[in-house]
Parts: sequence; C-alpha cells; structure tokens
Amino acid sequence: MTNETPTNAECLGYLLVHEEPEGTLVGGYLLVCLRGRPIEFHCTEPVRATRAQQILFGPTLRSYLVAEVIGQTLLGAASRKPAVLLVEEPAALPLASSGETQAVLLANVPREELPDALENYLGGDLAEPFERIREAIAETRRLAVESTNRDAA
Repeated sequence: MTNETPTNAECLGYLLVHEEPEGTLVGGYLLVCLRGRPIEFHCTEPVRATRAQQILFGPTLRSYLVAEVIGQTLLGAASRKPAVLLVEEPAALPLASSGETQAVLLANVPREELPDALENYLGGDLAEPFERIREAIAETRRLAVESTNRDAA
C-alpha cells in the first residue's frame, strides 16, 4: 500500500462558518481527499464584530466576516487549494474568485450540475463533512475552555 499525497485536483475543501449562541462566528475548513478522508483541518478563534463595524458595514457585515475575515484566513492557512470548495452559505461565494478553485453552494446545486471534479465522490454524501466540521469546532472550543479553566486554577 502506498501513501501518496493527493494533488490539488484530488482534494475537496469544505468551509463552514458557525454562529455561536453569544453571536460570535467561528470558521472551520476541512480539506478531504475524494474518498472523504481528512487531509487538513483549520478553525478560527471566535470572531465578533464591534459596534462600529456593525454600523459601518451595515447589511454587508456578514459577507465581509464570512468571506474576507474568516474564509480568506482559513484558505490561506491550508497547504493546498482544492479542486472544489463547498460552502453552505452565499456569503462565502466570493472566495471562488481565483481560477484554481470553484465554489459551490451545496444547498442550491442539483447533483447533475456539480463540477466534474466531484464525479468520483458522488457515491458519498457531499454534505456530510459539514457535520464533521461542526463537531470538530465544538471539540476544539471545549478543549480551549478546559485549558483556560485549568490555567486559571
């Protein structure tokens, strides 16, 4: 058995921005091979807009935070660019501006309109990795709270 590293064309990226109960946003980015196995995972610290940002950005604040603050940070941390970036919300679509990655709004794309890069992955549930990201973010947050509590004691 060889342990070959997948090329960019053999990777799918999943970007999720999760809103916490206190109103902060936490981003998670999972890069998987076409079999759905993890290659890389990155997540952000919680992001909270200031009152001044809320006023100045108005209705464009969420798209700014999702695409420019959280999305660009996470994609920049990854060692490779996926063939396809799957997202759950329209605010993340500007991340597909480069010719190397194509964004897909999973909720609105019929299976027959998915990019060719996904044809080897269609046997699986394309939305399932988003749940893994949610659980990984929750676990990361739980561990951070435990660490903070330990340090404070």
